[in-house]
Amino acid sequence: MVTAACITQVRRSYPHFTFAASRRRQMPGPASCFLGALLLRLVSWSDPWQTTCLSLGCPGARALAACEVPGSSGVVVAAGGGAQWWQEDPDSGLWRCTRSSVDPALRGPLFSIAVDPSSGSVAVGGGEGRAASLFTADGALLATLEGHTGWVRAMAFHAGQLFTVGCNFVKVWRPLPEGVGWKLVGDLVGEGDILALAISACGVLVAAGVSSKLQLWQLPSRDLRPKEWLAAAEQSLTTQPSLHEGRVTCLSSQGCWLFSVGQDGHVQKRRFLQSSAQAGDSLQSARLTALHGKFESIAILEEGDLLAVGSDAGELCVFDGRNLELLGRLQGLHQGAPVSSLCPVSGGRVASVSSRHSHLEVTPVLQIAKN
Repeated sequence: MVTAACITQVRRSYPHFTFAASRRRQMPGPASCFLGALLLRLVSWSDPWQTTCLSLGCPGARALAACEVPGSSGVVVAAGGGAQWWQEDPDSGLWRCTRSSVDPALRGPLFSIAVDPSSGSVAVGGGEGRAASLFTADGALLATLEGHTGWVRAMAFHAGQLFTVGCNFVKVWRPLPEGVGWKLVGDLVGEGDILALAISACGVLVAAGVSSKLQLWQLPSRDLRPKEWLAAAEQSLTTQPSLHEGRVTCLSSQGCWLFSVGQDGHVQKRRFLQSSAQAGDSLQSARLTALHGKFESIAILEEGDLLAVGSDAGELCVFDGRNLELLGRLQGLHQGAPVSSLCPVSGGRVASVSSRHSHLEVTPVLQIAKN
């Protein structure tokens, strides 16, 4: 896709000061649009707070994930009945959709997406009766997994397995030998509708949502047979108070740290104890930062030193990931619509989508933290 550029103005507010920043919007255009390309380069060079706005061609994207390739930034978005892969040209800074894939059996809305770090495979969670559609790294449809009766709200890959969430169930999937398909290992049963999922580096699966509790499973070794694995995981279930007043909307982990946000406008940080034998003992200490509004999404940057949080009113809040100090606030993302999903992008940036708009936005947050 060949792109040109046009410039619009948005107002963005930060603590202690307000200024006008530029928003760059990419749209299809002729390759000969020299002035547009030149203007794009000038603005890119001169404006460190610039947001790039990309048209997805379909409304209501609710989920995206980082999908980096060597030498370039990339994201994959759950949209259009499947997935769209977007990549940034490292020389021009322009983004383009490199491929898109559709599963006709996948029914919307699409609430979740996950990327397998080992293979690059992408899973997209869809509507009732479907658990996920699996695509290879090059976009080929790999499998359609069925079984959930409700929307698949969250999913994650870990140790070659896929975890999908619908209602109060966490379904566990494994690939069949020689890559001929995927099979269901079984269900981990939780309490209340689960809306968020995260897996720590020490192998603790955390689920949260409508319930006032965090539900934790210590994931056994993948070497166990499916029935043995499932039995061991079920026996490890423990709970912890969520400390959020109301729903937990998003979870994310970095190393031994777990971050959560909720509709109460709180950010919470807890630490996993690597030496803990039980998942219920693996969380300690919490820090809360109260803000007005409801939080919808999280992205962890700079190996946990920065935390970007999106609200239901189009606001992006940047926190120091070490102490949860608020560093900056950016208003007006997605024209004030909910920031449904965030993911980190190289260069201290985050990508975001909104359920009410048809655009992917890429916003620098490292400069916000420095200013």
